[in-house]
Amino acid sequence: MDRSIMQPMNDPERMAIVLHQVEEALEQAHNQQKQVIFMTHFAPIREALPHPLIESVRRQRMWEMTTAMLGSRHLGALLAKFPEVKAVFYGHLHYAQPLITVGNIEYRNQAVGVRRKNSEDWKGESLLDQWISRLYTKKI
Repeated sequence: MDRSIMQPMNDPERMAIVLHQVEEALEQAHNQQKQVIFMTHFAPIREALPHPLIESVRRQRMWEMTTAMLGSRHLGALLAKFPEVKAVFYGHLHYAQPLITVGNIEYRNQAVGVRRKNSEDWKGESLLDQWISRLYTKKI
């Protein structure tokens, strides 16, 4: 885990602000009859997170603390309330993932630059090669 960062509020307070700001923007898009492609750093749905088989209580507790830092299901629930949201792009997870569709929303992890042992996520000789191999064009 990353080190603690001194901040003027706790994570739930910060997330409440984020959710309020996102909801206002989505309501504005709804009122203006616009489609939405949403981009965020963290994974906004539980389906995007890995689900390893964990056999010890201690490791399960550690895994739950780790997944708490990978994204907020509250953001995913908010996005699902707005039919204007057609696609969500996110990163943060350190591996490539196939397209996930939940309801009418396509969730696409566009993480690049990840090199892990025993993983075939890295393709190409350079970061640029890998970035090109992960490039995705969304037609709207």
